[in-house]
Amino acid sequence: MDLLDVHYLNEDHTFQYDNAMTHRKCANDSLSICHMPNNGKRQSENWGVKVLQHGTDGQPVYGHNRKPLKVFKLISGAWFSDSQPQDLYFPESHPMHPRLFKGMAQILEECSFNNAQSLKAECKNFKCAAGSTDCCCCHILFNQPDFANVKSLLEELCEQHGYAVIFLPKFHLELNFIEMCWGYAKWVYCQSTISSDPNILQRHTISALESVPLMSM
Repeated sequence: MDLLDVHYLNEDHTFQYDNAMTHRKCANDSLSICHMPNNGKRQSENWGVKVLQHGTDGQPVYGHNRKPLKVFKLISGAWFSDSQPQDLYFPESHPMHPRLFKGMAQILEECSFNNAQSLKAECKNFKCAAGSTDCCCCHILFNQPDFANVKSLLEELCEQHGYAVIFLPKFHLELNFIEMCWGYAKWVYCQSTISSDPNILQRHTISALESVPLMSM
């Protein structure tokens, strides 16, 4: 992105990635129902995530045992259907549960699911009945827009710089069209004159990459 900002400043750019799990990774404190308790008030300790502790230089901080230190962090807030923020934790001024996680049932009731307290946390082995929509708290939350549309770290980074991102459908990586582009370019490159001059090799590389026809892509 830094290179594009310098050399192609007047063009719009869209980055395309395959559906690898590394590309889809979200922030550690992003919305997720994974291990989320149904009733936060019954937990022996507050619910959140432990993330690596970073110093002022942005690098991980290590303890005396040479292992990276971790700090407790609250989960980022959700959103109501009208796009208003929804805090997953009770306010600091709450008389009984200051900054304690509310739990799935409480979160759903705030979203107008009035029977949430009577629902089970999750179906056995996470196998909900086909066609069910309100069988358990996990199933309902999983399909809420704010939980379903959590952006990956990759998307967040690109959007911060004003770049669009699209993801290819899920398929084997070798079926990605870029593999065919590499194959075409390498075929052209192998037909170029053999040389040990880095300048000539660079020229051949650029020429081979630029020779891939748009129709082949």
